[in-house]
Amino acid sequence: MRRIRHAALCVSDIARSARFYSSVLDFVEVERGTTPRADYCYLVDGECHLALLHYASDEMAGVADSSKFIGAHHFGIQVEDLARAQAESEAAGARFHFNLGDEQQGNFESKYRDPNRAIFDLSYGGWGGTPTQRLGSRPGNVPPPGRAGAASLRHVAVAVGEPAKSAAFFMQVFGFRRVGHEATQGAGRIDLSDGHVELAFIRSPGGEAVLGLNRGADFTGTHHVGFSVSDTASFEAKLLEGGGQVLDRSPDAGAFAERRYADPDGIVFVASENAWSAAARSGRD
Repeated sequence: MRRIRHAALCVSDIARSARFYSSVLDFVEVERGTTPRADYCYLVDGECHLALLHYASDEMAGVADSSKFIGAHHFGIQVEDLARAQAESEAAGARFHFNLGDEQQGNFESKYRDPNRAIFDLSYGGWGGTPTQRLGSRPGNVPPPGRAGAASLRHVAVAVGEPAKSAAFFMQVFGFRRVGHEATQGAGRIDLSDGHVELAFIRSPGGEAVLGLNRGADFTGTHHVGFSVSDTASFEAKLLEGGGQVLDRSPDAGAFAERRYADPDGIVFVASENAWSAAARSGRD
């Protein structure tokens, strides 16, 4: 058990974003609230946990002017032995950031920065509403995995200065394996997989924005997330009705294309019917 079970987005309006991700992607809301650190809403897809956050603390967010930071922020990995994962992470070059929550309750996170300074979480207890939640009260409305018509979190992309350095770290510490089309591999992008969610390391934007989202030439951190959808046409109809945008609907993108979209905040994400399927992975080691 060393799997990505959590991703977090920073949004400007918690209620609006919760409506969008629940109505357009069919994620189920399991908790919402306010703390001195952040407003939050937690949603699940049956396998993974998606946090919508609006930070009130730069220290907590790990970025300057955090109340105005909008976009993908971090991801989380559930592990069998937290102390061992912490020690192995630090030995491989990660830097401890801080612990969040009560270790005896659910949603406890030990936050780290990888060798490129990208933020990720470690958890033993897991996140509320996921199948592997070990601690804390379980929400009563958790959806089953693989619901017909529902989207699922299947992709996390992280912008870093040296993709090879981050990829080597996550392969060494967590056993993620390398996947991806040969045309996308190299110094600029490396794709890994935990067996369910694919983790892509892409070179920080620099001169040219990645996926049309320019967060600054020096941006390091989770850049965007991706969702598997059962039917692109019906998904796009719900997306437009929910206030989202279609950014890239190229007819020549191929069967395994990651197509670009934006939510009502302008947060870029990708979606696909096939991009992270077993067929797409075949022959890509």
